[in-house]
Amino acid sequence: ENVVLTCALPECPQQVGVLIFVTKTDSSHLSLKRCTAFLIDADKIMTSGHCDQGEKAEGYFITRTDFQAHTFRKVNKLLFKKFTANGQDPELLSGRPDAAAFQLESPITNIPPLKLASGKPKAYARLIAIVANSVPGASAITMKIGRLVCNAHRNERYFPFDVSEGPDVIRAFDCGGEKGNSGAPMFSENGPEVEAVFEGAEDRAA
Repeated sequence: ENVVLTCALPECPQQVGVLIFVTKTDSSHLSLKRCTAFLIDADKIMTSGHCDQGEKAEGYFITRTDFQAHTFRKVNKLLFKKFTANGQDPELLSGRPDAAAFQLESPITNIPPLKLASGKPKAYARLIAIVANSVPGASAITMKIGRLVCNAHRNERYFPFDVSEGPDVIRAFDCGGEKGNSGAPMFSENGPEVEAVFEGAEDRAA
């Protein structure tokens, strides 16, 4: 109830919010892990696969608190997950596809979902991620929606594994960013559809 998520851009997609997983560590303390997430259906959200903490924590999806259509929903169940851990260093991502979809406890009827792009990935030059950022000096649950502008290349130019394992993985770089940006929707410069999901550390997208 104390989460604050406001827009720091001239205009922010109302479908973009924050996914927070809450774990009770003892009688008086909670552990919070957060990622960016976005609405893809009335009762479904998408984020990065490595953000999933559902087996040991309760998840909540919160949209902008400075918008009249502000919503707060508990995550009901995991619908889809694609994620491969890095076998050499668990703190780094593997570069393979990384996405997840969750069902919410009830539909969000006052916000239209974002549309996912379909068909073969394009040869993007740049992708723009709409992310939930922490606010310096504020509490961990005070955030602002901002954006990252990333250069992009298809995975075959950078990843050492067979392209057939992840033909839809894109390398996004020069993004900057911080923990909690993972799971953000990525848009092309000229389109309203979600082209990719921001992976976070290592600046990749799936």
